[in-house]
Formats: sequence, structure tokens, C-alpha cells
Amino acid sequence: MSNSYMVPTRAEKCTEYLQDHLDPSNVFNILPAAEKYEEKNLVDRCWKVIDKQTEAAVKSDGFATIERSLLEAIVVRDTSTVKEVDLFQAVDKWVTKQCEKQGVSVNGELKRRILGEGIIKAIRFPVRKQEEFAAFVLDKDILSKGELVAFFQFFSSTLAAPVGFSQFRRSWCVCMHFPCGRFPSVSLTTWGYGGLVDYLVFFVGNMD
Repeated sequence: MSNSYMVPTRAEKCTEYLQDHLDPSNVFNILPAAEKYEEKNLVDRCWKVIDKQTEAAVKSDGFATIERSLLEAIVVRDTSTVKEVDLFQAVDKWVTKQCEKQGVSVNGELKRRILGEGIIKAIRFPVRKQEEFAAFVLDKDILSKGELVAFFQFFSSTLAAPVGFSQFRRSWCVCMHFPCGRFPSVSLTTWGYGGLVDYLVFFVGNMD
């Protein structure tokens, strides 16, 4: 970054360029640098991209290279727009890459140790469907046998979810504006309307 060389004008141009070209495919390459050089506006823009397009962002190549601290920040975030099963798969790919980097054989015990309990417990397994849980989580061996049994009992409505795992969905919403016409046509001479545009805003939570 040009800030290192005390060239503020160039730094501003670099920041503007990055903001203009920021998208889910490169957000995890840009965010660490923006944080390092304390580019607050760029950092905020990065997090907005991550929140609005989480699913695409975590499937990008850059996600596999992020630091563990950033991974945890994403997983604990309530405003992420991603299915839990997709988030879990992205996390599993990330930790598998970490094992490969260390040149050790990949196994569930090691993956859990690298991830840590904070990340594991932040993945909201209870909000997933039993079929998805069985198909995408069961064979990864990240959860203990006791946790797996408890989750299947939970899905069968015979037991509460294992302690420490959140049952609350991420609180993101999609906000869209749709033009609504009360009448097929309006005569301004008789209606006396001032020409203002009215609209309704519907807030739709994550129902997945």
C-alpha cells in the first residue's frame, strides 16, 4: 500500500480502485491488506460484500487462504447470507487445506483441534435438516460420536440440541423494493395526487 511510502494521493487512488473492483471472488484477498493498512472504509466495504454474498465468497479460492482469526469472525457472524451446510463445507475445505500444508494426514480429530471449539460451536448444526446433516457432516468426523448421537436424537425430537450449539438462524434479511399500483390508472386532475412515488418494503428472513 502507498501509505507505507507516505504517498496519500496514490493510496487514495489504490483504495478507490479496490473498492470499485471488490467482489466475492477477491474480497478475502483484499480484506487482510485493508485491515493491515487501516483502510477503514475499504474494510467496511469488504464486510458488506461478505454479508451480502457470503455463499459466493466462501466458495472463492481466496477463502482457503485466510487466517484462522478471520475464519472465526465469519463463522460467528449473525448477518452472513449462507446456508449452514454450505458454510460447514467451506470450513471443512479450509481446515483440510491447513492439514495438507502441515504435511500431516487429514483426520477429524486433527481438524477439530485446528479449528478449535469456538469455530465448531459457532456452526449452527441444529438449524439444518437431518438429511443434510447425514449427507455432509456425518463422515467428516469433526463432531464427536457423542455429539453425533445427540444430534440425531435432536432431529428425532427426543432430545435437546447438544450444549453449546446455537439453534438460532442467522438474522440476515433480504430487502427488495417492488412497485405497487393501487389503481390501474389515476387521473391527476380528479385525484389531486402530488406525483410522489409510494412503495412497500417487505422484510423476508432466512427461511431455509
